[in-house]
Amino acid sequence: MSMIEKNRSSAIIKNTLSNYSRQAVQILVFLVLTPFIAARLGTEAFGLWALLQAVIGLFGLLDLGFGTSVVKYIAEARSSDDPSRLSYLTATFFWVYMVLGAIVIAAASAFVIVLPAVLSIPDAYAGAAQMVFMLVAFRTALGMPLGMFMGVMTGFQRQWWANSFKIAGTLLYAGGTFWALLAEPSVERLGAVNLIANTVAMALGAWVCVTRLPGSQSIPDSSVCIWSGRSHRSPCSSSSSRSPRSSTPGSILLSYSRCSPSQLSHSTVSLPVSPKRLLVCAVS
Repeated sequence: MSMIEKNRSSAIIKNTLSNYSRQAVQILVFLVLTPFIAARLGTEAFGLWALLQAVIGLFGLLDLGFGTSVVKYIAEARSSDDPSRLSYLTATFFWVYMVLGAIVIAAASAFVIVLPAVLSIPDAYAGAAQMVFMLVAFRTALGMPLGMFMGVMTGFQRQWWANSFKIAGTLLYAGGTFWALLAEPSVERLGAVNLIANTVAMALGAWVCVTRLPGSQSIPDSSVCIWSGRSHRSPCSSSSSRSPRSSTPGSILLSYSRCSPSQLSHSTVSLPVSPKRLLVCAVS
């Protein structure tokens, strides 16, 4: 068996086991948390929480199949060994999900005004219902662009990474729920824990994706400019780059520079890298 086949088999095993592990953890947490939340909140508040979760879940339909598309197109770009296409795809999907997240917030902000009347929520719970509804809406909105990076991981055959962060989010939510409801049973506290736990887990996943997977950055138009050591002026525009300090020919200079492909002359070389790690070398 070749090394490539061994790596592929290893990835399949890790991804499969992580899928089962994630499902097992989520089922276990559900079975433990549900009676605990119901007992701490009471029948009416628990029913309100379940109702709001179901209503917010409808906003998930705005995904429109983009989640599957992320995995498909990222995997295709990765197989073609095209870092620039990977970067542009990641940026495109990221901003699509940012727009969808903004739509969720806008729709939730409009609907929350009539929420008590539409759902026939008693006056005693109207204020709490509106606050929790917006907290869960923000969780859904933030989860769209951040969750996109989970699809990028899957496209890189790193689904076990994505599952690990989902498991972490589930456990963080479970621990936070026990802590919050034992201190003070409140549906508002439960909504806050739900927002924080999911956002923290997905944000960490997005950070790992961007820093560990090449081409997954959402700013695709940055490049490395390499120019002659006899000239100390970057061929890129002065507004988007910082010219290196003068030095002797043959020395290595470190500087930050952002260039678009159109700014590169015939004497320069463009290498797609992270905009936070740009290297400019002056050669003799």
